[in-house]
Amino acid sequence: MLGLNVSIATRISITLVMLTVTLFFLAQAIGLVPDRTGAVEQGRKQLCEAIALDWVLEIQKGDLDEVRAAAQAILKQNPDVLSIGLRGADGTLLVDAGSHGAQWRNPVDGASAATRVVVPLPYGPDGAPTGRLELCFQPPGAGNPLDSVGIPALGAALFLMAAGFPLYRIYLGAALRRLGAAHASGPERTAAAMNVMSEGVLLLDDRQVIVLANDALASVLGVAADDLCGRNADSLPWETPGGEGESFDSPWTQTLRDGQTRRGVPMGIRGSHDKILRYAVNVAPILGSGRTPKGVIVALNKICDSGEGSVPVQEITNELCSCAPSMGDRA
Repeated sequence: MLGLNVSIATRISITLVMLTVTLFFLAQAIGLVPDRTGAVEQGRKQLCEAIALDWVLEIQKGDLDEVRAAAQAILKQNPDVLSIGLRGADGTLLVDAGSHGAQWRNPVDGASAATRVVVPLPYGPDGAPTGRLELCFQPPGAGNPLDSVGIPALGAALFLMAAGFPLYRIYLGAALRRLGAAHASGPERTAAAMNVMSEGVLLLDDRQVIVLANDALASVLGVAADDLCGRNADSLPWETPGGEGESFDSPWTQTLRDGQTRRGVPMGIRGSHDKILRYAVNVAPILGSGRTPKGVIVALNKICDSGEGSVPVQEITNELCSCAPSMGDRA
């Protein structure tokens, strides 16, 4: 990631945070997340309408002192209300609570907004709206630092990112450490079992690619065991019974195809000193779920001049096959 050495747990955590934020915005777009600002604005309009209905009688009687006292009481009980004003038909400010004249700015097109609400008051003889009630409010979420960005949904997204990343990172770090500890001993144990054997042993995946090779076979070929990993098994300098030009289906190819164990298949391999060594090749399948071969174990039993194997091949195969079920499940 941009040339930085970033751990896999960190990369996955960043991806999960981005997916979480994306799902949040998607949920908001389709209406699953409540519109907090819209709900606050609607609640403020309903509050203003209730105040207007409650003050109608006092206004009709001209008892503005009672209205002023009620306005001051509302300011004390509702911190979100900044000021309250009552204007007459000519625009004169009849009631001014909370320095309303200095704070009030007419909303665009005369429509109410989240911070400025206007309610017409029908207190004339004919019931016509000859005045209006005006209230100034704090911006929605003024006490919430996340809403200071101006877009409430963006504030929530920033919270998900800031809180989600460390939580994801801690959880994934612990989970991956446990997973690594659970599986780390498997390949090491298999490689150790292969290297104590004096005969050549190969572990192939289902594409006939060498996953593990022991030191005995590597020394015959004059290379390091790690250099054999990743190569196709057929690319090694095998000498087949039919000789050059003759088609030969390797025993590991047959085992991967039908899942059957092969024993004692005569083959040779050209060593580092251009000397051909003869082996009896034994192949055992590594079965995964559904009994499908996920790989094979290839054991090379060197044939001595007497024609007998130098070590019991069955012992090699049995010891390595004890690792086969877990390796097959991971493939």
